Amino acid sequence: MTSPLFSTGQGSGEGIGLLSDSFQPQGIPDSILSYQKPSITASSLPIQYIPPASPLNIRPVSQFHSASSTGKKGGTVGSGPVLWKPVSERDRNLVVLTPAGWGQQSAGIYGPNNNLISSSTGFSFSNPNRPTYRFPNPGAFYQPGSRLRIGNRYFNVGSPGSRSMLSPV
Repeated sequence: MTSPLFSTGQGSGEGIGLLSDSFQPQGIPDSILSYQKPSITASSLPIQYIPPASPLNIRPVSQFHSASSTGKKGGTVGSGPVLWKPVSERDRNLVVLTPAGWGQQSAGIYGPNNNLISSSTGFSFSNPNRPTYRFPNPGAFYQPGSRLRIGNRYFNVGSPGSRSMLSPV
């Protein structure tokens, strides 16, 4: 029996050459000719899943120290207060500034029934190095009794239409 294996390369365009089944190529080690592809399955691989200590590396609320707030100064978690600015100069919508050491985190506003009303639409650093979160509506759009969440910190917003320093819950 013969099988197509190669082009004869004679330049005449003869096409495919035929070799007999008894043909043995010269100079090729037997280990290559007799190579069998190994059968690999997921269970045969030496891989072990190690779950993270915490899915999002978030500490329980009980491990945070809440700072006391005094009058109009508001909460001073971190290196300064959290400022609720209901009307920004840029787009006339709500902007919230946090202390410089906080870094970028997720932010959202929740209604009195703990339903998410809106998430921040932008993040930058301003005044200098204070994380700044922008929202899609002016502060007065949100209901009194709403709560601001930044990372895993919550703040009550008593009067959303007024500029204020927020105290942590």
